[in-house]
Amino acid sequence: MASRTKQGKVTVSPPSSVAELKQMYEAVKTDPEAVAGLYVMAMLVFTRDPDLGSEMVGLLMTPDHLVRGRGGEKVLCRSIVYHLGRLEDNPHLARSYLAGTRPEDGYALPNPPYAVHLETTPEQHGRIRLFLHCSGAQSARPIVLQKLEDGGWRVREESSLYAGVIPPAK
Repeated sequence: MASRTKQGKVTVSPPSSVAELKQMYEAVKTDPEAVAGLYVMAMLVFTRDPDLGSEMVGLLMTPDHLVRGRGGEKVLCRSIVYHLGRLEDNPHLARSYLAGTRPEDGYALPNPPYAVHLETTPEQHGRIRLFLHCSGAQSARPIVLQKLEDGGWRVREESSLYAGVIPPAK
């Protein structure tokens, strides 16, 4: 489930399958803030199951981020794979976008559903820039979404979400 509770806050639960994420996306695809919240959930799933998380990220990206693989199937482009690789060594990056996490407690997850706090800028030319609050950084991190022909939003640019954060205390 993903829903906007108020301007600047999205409540999301992690999906357990790609089919569930598709269902969640269809319910909120016209709300760019909720789609950004789903992207954070896909990042979080990746930290537990890279194959499943990669599929989920691919579902939420604009079509130009998918390329033909060796077998002809659609796969994530190299830049997205590179960014996701940062989560393998730093799973706390994904958790840092959830309200209530802190470096001091190792970015321990609160109980779901999770809250993602963000700021929205005005839409321009079918794109919107959102800034996701990050408990491990001094400033919010941008993510750009693009509106597709069907009125749904997809992630266009997310690289800043993978920038370093304060290391978790152990």
